[in-house]
Amino acid sequence: MIYEDCWERQFGEAIQFLGPRHFSLVGRGASALCVALNAIKAREKRTGEVIIPDMICSAVLEAVLAAGFTPRLADVQPDTYTISPDTVAPLLNSSTRVIIVAHLFGHAAPVAALQTLALQHKVYVIEDAVQGIGGRSAETGASLGAHGDFAFVSFHTSKMIRGQGALLLFDDEVWWPYVNSALEMIPATGVAHTEKLLHTALRDLYHGIGQSARAGRAPPDVTARAFRELLPVYAPLLWRAFDWSPINQKAILKDLNSLPNRVQQRNEKAALLRETLNDFPIEQPPYRPGYAIGRYSIRLPTVVAADEFVATLR
Repeated sequence: MIYEDCWERQFGEAIQFLGPRHFSLVGRGASALCVALNAIKAREKRTGEVIIPDMICSAVLEAVLAAGFTPRLADVQPDTYTISPDTVAPLLNSSTRVIIVAHLFGHAAPVAALQTLALQHKVYVIEDAVQGIGGRSAETGASLGAHGDFAFVSFHTSKMIRGQGALLLFDDEVWWPYVNSALEMIPATGVAHTEKLLHTALRDLYHGIGQSARAGRAPPDVTARAFRELLPVYAPLLWRAFDWSPINQKAILKDLNSLPNRVQQRNEKAALLRETLNDFPIEQPPYRPGYAIGRYSIRLPTVVAADEFVATLR
């Protein structure tokens, strides 16, 4: 890797814990995923199906659709909220191109086992390490973000690494022409006002889906049609260039260098929460060595029970 400036050299050194991977910086996690998917599409000269967890950030679904692929939803395991070979295998077919493996709430997905399954079926793996960065795989001992044909991590004030932007990682340098071609799709200027309006429209759409599902009357045809009507306008806004401002560079580098300490602090807070909540009628998922707990998650049996629990905490 040839570095263009001092900051990029320092950044490259700070991400060495993710392995000696090639990397590119973009403006958001959805942009990183779009680059990876478009690179795969260009190399394979075809699209197809992408398997994603059925519990995932909506931006993942949006990126899959925007890149021209068809999403297939795999069940997540109830104790970790992550997919597994058992939930993915039934969905694999001749149209499958990619498996997106996401670590959720700090729970590490069995990414090595899923890579083995993918290799058997000749499909690609993209590791979504946005909520796992700082953690390690129980299977390989490697850092989360060090797996897959591609991996990506996003930076935000609400995430483990603050700042703005995202990191795309890959091992094989043969990907560079395809990655560079996809990077050319990123506009040079932003469209913040339009983006805000469309985010509001999408938020309202997802909120409507959620309300319908809670009431037991989810209208899949209507909501799918509404989403697809919005997508052609919204899709270009998934692309955002990296913010190279000094203040953003400083924030990202600072958090990368202090990541182990902050992971330890968050895990200690999670242990305290676990002890404090032991007397409540809730289910707390297991936390294993190597996790980097970005958000503490619990489960309740019904929506009513969840509302009552929230009221009790307040």
